[in-house]
Amino acid sequence: MEQKRKKMKREGVLSQDNMSNNEILKKLDDFEEDLLKIRSDLQNSISRIDAMTNNIQNFKNQVKKEIDKKMDSNTEDIRKKKAQKEKIEKMPFNECLHRQFNSELREENFCKFCKTVETATKRAEFYHLPKVLILHLNRFVNLMEGREKISSEMHCPQVLELSDESCKKKTFKLHSVIAHFGSYSSGHYKAYVQCVQGLWLEFDDHEVDIFTNIVTLNSTSYVAIYEEVCISEEMKST
Repeated sequence: MEQKRKKMKREGVLSQDNMSNNEILKKLDDFEEDLLKIRSDLQNSISRIDAMTNNIQNFKNQVKKEIDKKMDSNTEDIRKKKAQKEKIEKMPFNECLHRQFNSELREENFCKFCKTVETATKRAEFYHLPKVLILHLNRFVNLMEGREKISSEMHCPQVLELSDESCKKKTFKLHSVIAHFGSYSSGHYKAYVQCVQGLWLEFDDHEVDIFTNIVTLNSTSYVAIYEEVCISEEMKST
């Protein structure tokens, strides 16, 4: 009887051990399944990270290209504006004036009358010439590093001959000049008026003096004021 009990106990112990092993195996299977799932999630995450890294790199390259393109464009703009400034500095007064009336070709111009896009020519001209002609000289230019003053020699001629839209010519003589001394950010204005017999007067705030050094106005003239020459006056001068 005792032997039978011991045998049953041994069988019972064995069955408990078998159940424990099965549970362990099941837990190991579950753990392995969890590990595989974690591995799969990690691989998906790595794939997404790789894709994000590629997108960031592509975006970085695109931004770099845009920056390089912008820098090249800015450099080209600076070069053009400096070349334009140098060209302006070497341009005579009459050429500067006539350039304002040159024709400009506009290839994509919308016509409000025919409602189509046409090639057009744009130009400015005098409809009627005034008795007093005020010319504002562009002494400032926009560059990448800021605005600069153009201090080039610009001789304002004593006599100007201009035509209006009807090709009617008028002769003007220089009456006065407003000059600017200084830079773009600061400076001082003076006025110079030509009186009888070619005598020039300098108006500096409340002070008025006779002015003889007309050459200095070539690099400081900012506004030139001309008045129409009457036919009788022209005949007298001749």
